[in-house]
Amino acid sequence: MAEKVGSQAYMEAEYAAYQARYRDKPKESDERIFGLLSKYLDGCGAKHCRVMDVGCHTGNLLYHLKQRFPGLTLAGVDIFPEIVDRCRRDPALQGIKFEVMDLLSMDVRDVADVLILSAVLARFSDDEHERGWRAIASAIRPAGAAIVFDWYHPFRQTVRIVDETGAHPKGLILTLRSQIYIANLLGDIGFAQPEFAPFKISIDLPLKDPADGVSTYTRQAKDGERLQFRGAIYQPWCHMLALKR
Repeated sequence: MAEKVGSQAYMEAEYAAYQARYRDKPKESDERIFGLLSKYLDGCGAKHCRVMDVGCHTGNLLYHLKQRFPGLTLAGVDIFPEIVDRCRRDPALQGIKFEVMDLLSMDVRDVADVLILSAVLARFSDDEHERGWRAIASAIRPAGAAIVFDWYHPFRQTVRIVDETGAHPKGLILTLRSQIYIANLLGDIGFAQPEFAPFKISIDLPLKDPADGVSTYTRQAKDGERLQFRGAIYQPWCHMLALKR
């Protein structure tokens, strides 16, 4: 599976250090996720529902959800047992249920009201991506929602990039998918028309020394929008809210 490609130890150290910077204050992209969750909760009138973070990693998103939405039942799943074990031992995450689970073979006994997937699906092949979305649909109750933060663009075009870095010396295939394709796929598997909101970051991110590794940085366009890059790759980050019929 794509999630297992490359040096896991390298990835873990890099990503854990990145996430540690946002334990006290959430990332701007996570704030947008909280906004979409509030919109869903207000729309359905629910105050007590089950929210699952798929690919929870350090549990940062769940930590902030616990503070912002104290009435929610929270759960986190990840494919790596060591990640889940670390979350279970984190005293700040007490009261949140964590499980080892592969999205492509999810066995969810208690369906969730909301599934959140942040920066997960771009690494999936087309077959894995469709299987993943069918698993997501099966894990959400009717009238529930999927909240996603990923690489979705408005063009009728699919772009694949082989990304070879220190973390992925054999190459990691990344896919930039069309909002049109996603809307059609979700319609076929039982979701209403999704809402897309391209993520326009409000801060400048400096370019680090390329020799120190690949990280996200911004370049400002003539209209003032900050474009996000990862090395040589432009990242069309986008939030999406999809309601299950």
